Amino acid sequence: QLGLGMWLWAALIPAALAATLLRARTDSREGRVRFLVGLWAIAGFAFFGIVQTKFHHYILPVVPALALLVAFFLDDILAGRDRLHPLYAFLGIGIVLLVCRDLMYQPERWIEMFVYRYDRPWPGMPPWSIDPSDAFLGLAIAASVALAITPWLRRLGVAALCGVGLAICVWALQVYMPIASTHWGMGDAIRTYYKDRTIYGEKL
Repeated sequence: QLGLGMWLWAALIPAALAATLLRARTDSREGRVRFLVGLWAIAGFAFFGIVQTKFHHYILPVVPALALLVAFFLDDILAGRDRLHPLYAFLGIGIVLLVCRDLMYQPERWIEMFVYRYDRPWPGMPPWSIDPSDAFLGLAIAASVALAITPWLRRLGVAALCGVGLAICVWALQVYMPIASTHWGMGDAIRTYYKDRTIYGEKL
């Protein structure tokens, strides 16, 4: 669920965790903050990992900590204090493409993070067909390129990563969610089902 929910930023979590373990210390304010956030991320993930009931939203309290670790890491790259090792870059590309594969074949995975009816079928038959696989693939390719150039062109790479992250956010909010909610929202479902019918003498 972290891979699906954070997608591009989840690809940087391994590198960010490694950098945190190296920089976390107790003799400076910055080191203590990194230690606290790293402890929050690791302990939170461990706790929710051992909980038997695992709804999608249960892992949400860990997301801010992981996001902060990624932000610290990107700031270190920009300031020249650290760099994205090519090994971590290729690992991140693998994570991005793996999540992309899941989203291309199961696009309902995103909307299922916000609903409890996981048995609802994704509208895949005409005339209600929705196929966002091309968009997922395009975003994944852009994210992979951004990750690939970051080890060598750090400023351009970080700018590209932020740009792709913003593009994913805008596309998810302005395109994916509206077309998904058309078929998954209860209001539209009721209006569609009772279209041109009369209930209690009133036409919906």
